[in-house]
Parts: sequence; C-alpha cells; structure tokens
Amino acid sequence: MKLLHFIPDSPFSVYIKDTFDRVFPDSNIYRTHTLRGDSPAFLEKSPDVEFAGIDYWTSRRMREEVKQCDCLIINSMNPLYIDAILGAPSNVVIFWATWGGDYYRFLSPYMTDIHLPKTRILLEARKGREFIRYWINRMMTAIKDPLKIRSYLGVFLPYLSWRKKLPLDVIPRIDYFHVLPTVRNLFEMAFPGANKQYNEMFFFCAEKTFSAGPTSMNGPDILIGNGATPANNHLEIFDLLDDLDLGSRKLIVPLNRGDKRYAKEIEIIGKRRFGERITILRDLMPASQYYQCIQKCGTVIMNHVRHAAGATIPTVMYKGSRVYLRNENPLKNFYENLGVPVGSVQDDLAERKKFLKPFCDTEKIQIHKVLEARWSDANALQSIGRLADFVKERHSLCR
Repeated sequence: MKLLHFIPDSPFSVYIKDTFDRVFPDSNIYRTHTLRGDSPAFLEKSPDVEFAGIDYWTSRRMREEVKQCDCLIINSMNPLYIDAILGAPSNVVIFWATWGGDYYRFLSPYMTDIHLPKTRILLEARKGREFIRYWINRMMTAIKDPLKIRSYLGVFLPYLSWRKKLPLDVIPRIDYFHVLPTVRNLFEMAFPGANKQYNEMFFFCAEKTFSAGPTSMNGPDILIGNGATPANNHLEIFDLLDDLDLGSRKLIVPLNRGDKRYAKEIEIIGKRRFGERITILRDLMPASQYYQCIQKCGTVIMNHVRHAAGATIPTVMYKGSRVYLRNENPLKNFYENLGVPVGSVQDDLAERKKFLKPFCDTEKIQIHKVLEARWSDANALQSIGRLADFVKERHSLCR
C-alpha cells in the first residue's frame, strides 16, 4: 500500500510521521510546503520527505504521485492541495486530518465569536490592515529573492479564493475525516456535503508527550493561555484575576508562538497591570525546558472559546495541574466525559471567585489512568491501521 502525505512542517508532524512509518513501513512519502526554503524546522529531509516548492503543487509529478498512491492524507487543509484532491482517481482514498485552524473559519457562522469583548476591541483597530501587513512583511523579507517572492504569491493568491469557503466539489471527494467528536455537529453544518465517515488520528501520545520535563506540576503559580493568539482572550483573564485573591501567586504567560504584535501588546498590558508578579515567555524552547519553566503552575487557565491547546491541556492535567476552561469550549465536556475534573472559568473563577483545591494523590492516580488509556501510543497505531481496511474496501468497489 502506498500513502502520500501532504503535511505542514510542524512539531505534531514528527509524531504523525513516526506512527505512520511504524504501521506502514516503507509505504509513505511526505510532501510539505514551506516558505523557509531550505530551513525546515521540525521534519528532516530524507528520501521520503520533500520540502516541495510552489511548482510542485500544480505539477505533472504531483498528479502522478497522487495517481499512484492508494491513500492521500491531507494534514491541515491548504488551498495548495485542492488540485490534487479534485484530480485524484476514484480508487484513491482521501483522508482529511483536520488540525482546527484549517476549518474553524468555516464553522464561525455556527458558533459564538472566539474573541471576547475586550479582546475584540483590541483587534478591531487593526482589523483588515493586519492581513495586508502580514503579506507585505513577507514580501519585504524576500525582496532580494525572486523565487521566494513567487512562492509567497503562490500561497497568497489561492488563499484569497478560499478564505470564506472551500470549493463545493472538494468536500464530497474526501472519504474520511478526523474531526474532534465535540465539534462534529458544527462541522457537518458547515460542510453539508461531507461524508460522515470519521477516523481519529493522534498528534501526540501519552508515552512521549506527557513525559516531557518534570513529572509533576505543583505550586501556587498560574499559567495563562498557550501562546500569542487573540483566541486566548488574555485581557479577560487579566480582568478576572483582578477580582481574585492571588496571594503570592505568580503569573506565567507564554507568548512565544503566534502573532508578534499581539504578543507585544499583551506583554505591555500585563506588566503594567501586574508588575513583577507576571513573567512573559517570549523565547522558543524545547518542550522539556518549557515544562520546567511552568513547573510551579498548579493552576492553568485557558480562556479559549473553541478547541485549542490540544496537547498542552492533557499534559498539564497529567502532571497534576488544575485546568480551568470556558464552559463553551468543547474540550471541557470532552475531558469531563472521560472522567477528568475540569474547572470552569465562568462558574469557579468569575462567579465564585475562588480557586479549587489541588488534586489529592488518589485523584492524580485516577487522572493518570484515564489519560494514559485515552492517549496511548497503541490507540494511535490502531487508529491509523484502519486506513488499510478503507483502502481494501475502495479497491474492491473499483474492480
């Protein structure tokens, strides 16, 4: 069986590649788009991994590779992949492993605004200008490299055509989807033509991810959010903390990934309001070092309205931290249904204005068991293995 992967150069891609290579050895080829030229950040170049230039995505070679594969795996939908999807022969199984950011824009008409009021006001002043500035900055950094400018345009122009919706004929051609169970109803509303065939794919596992850094997180300090994205709604957390008795607690705010301008704004506001109590993390670092920095954060507040911090949340839960999520965040119900206690930003912090007690040892042991069972490497391999059955079924129908 031959599997062709279109995949971003991301930390998650390393584990995804590892699992597929173990389940289907010598059967995978990976094609990733990058605007960094010869500077991959996470995946390593190898005979089966190619950092494809802009020409590849409309090339005869791409079409031939799609034609010759048994399964095309789309990791995080990108407009560059549309030609491949529409041109795939009927005997090729197509699996879209959604990553959240690639489809949430299409769900927005069916869900509440992901930005809370004060964050929305902060963003409103630069609305519209940010998108243009982002691409101008990219062009300016590559002004001396015509090939790189061409690559930027090759990504920018297709993106304009699909910002609001995917071409209608793309979704029905996709056979299977990985979508978080808690948002599948919204996904089906946004994509009424989608085949309701789901297969989970894991981006991390308990054995590798949960062991990064210290084995436990205990202490009075508070971790706020998971990066420099407005969806964290930092300003609303700052307001909430003003009304709580923080005692000697310190606040740790990671702003080392995401929107640099937003990070600077939040850093200025945070330091003005909390002074030396607040620590801003701006430097990128390995996971083990990151969890060392937040080891004393027995409390974690994620103020996202939507699903986010998919690997961070179970990791800090496993290490013993109390996690507070918004009631409307799908992950709150997801983990509560698994049996993991989750604090409520609105009910516990905003209304009752107090922190829940730390977990006792018995509770921590139970949480370990639940998370190890749910996010085990064995489950990841088993889920991926089902793709072989999907391919066999397709081949039998196409004979």
